[in-house]
Amino acid sequence: MLFCRLPTFAAMALAMLAPSASLATAQSAADFYKGKTVRLVVGYGPGGGYDTYARFLAPHLEARIGTTVIVENQPGAGGFNALGALLREPGDGLRILMLNGEASVLAQLVDKAGVRFDLRKLGYLGRVSYENRTLIANKGGELATLERFLETSKVIHFGSGDRIDTMGDPATIFCHALQLKCKLVTGYKGMPDATLAMQRGEVDAIVTAESQVAAYMRSNPIVAVAILSRRKAPLLPDVPSVFDRVKLSPEQGRWLQFRADLADFGRTLIVPGDTPIDRLAHLEKAVDALLTDPKVLTEGERTNRPITYGSASEVRRLVDRILGALEPKEQALLKQLLLTGY
Repeated sequence: MLFCRLPTFAAMALAMLAPSASLATAQSAADFYKGKTVRLVVGYGPGGGYDTYARFLAPHLEARIGTTVIVENQPGAGGFNALGALLREPGDGLRILMLNGEASVLAQLVDKAGVRFDLRKLGYLGRVSYENRTLIANKGGELATLERFLETSKVIHFGSGDRIDTMGDPATIFCHALQLKCKLVTGYKGMPDATLAMQRGEVDAIVTAESQVAAYMRSNPIVAVAILSRRKAPLLPDVPSVFDRVKLSPEQGRWLQFRADLADFGRTLIVPGDTPIDRLAHLEKAVDALLTDPKVLTEGERTNRPITYGSASEVRRLVDRILGALEPKEQALLKQLLLTGY
């Protein structure tokens, strides 16, 4: 009987020790951050959606991590320069990147040249927000309604930063799904630059995030033509969905829904995958507390920076699902469309 009970005694002893070990780990991570500076990196220049979200969150995150948090802009290559820089250095828990999840997952799916990473191996802290993609054009222009997009015989020029970014790839998939004649014009440094180009007549339309559209409509002669999702846009409640206004074939709906699903990845906070476990857990807990704080949520709504939080575990499951969603032939077609299609 004594020998039968020994494993039980050992299990009880381990159970008694576990809370102390966890507490010690949490304390060591908290102690590590005292007096340190954490860089919250944004892969775009100042003034855009990612930058404004980061600057909104930084002081709140600072209080929860227990250290100084500074926002650092590292623009270039549609955000991939910042991701590459993050992954070239060992994870120390002092560098957090606000990842463009949509562009990153597409870059991995199409094996974009010069982009080498595996999203399954990153350390996830949580999703800050996702936003519906929104089609915009010049107010009062010849493409001011969705019906005019469908009826026109001209080539529609879409402005973007790159072929795969939050403006480029949704425009390509939109054009492919609706069988429009389109041309992607790249090289614009974010939404402000592309909007000026549209007003100068260099491009006809842009696809971008609903928060940027809502902000720009106040002072720019632009019109929100359609939401490219089945979800209604809380910041643009009167703008119709393409799913409601167009009779879509199953194949057309599938392509549009694929891109709408990618938007769920959104703006996600990450660290290198080799970040020490205790520091990763400390950061993850801080992000969870921040992005579920009612005061922060209210402030975000008031300043047109709504929080649509997804936990670290939710984001990991989403990444696995997206990366396993396409058959090889479908992935090859997606690659052709995004890299050379328009």
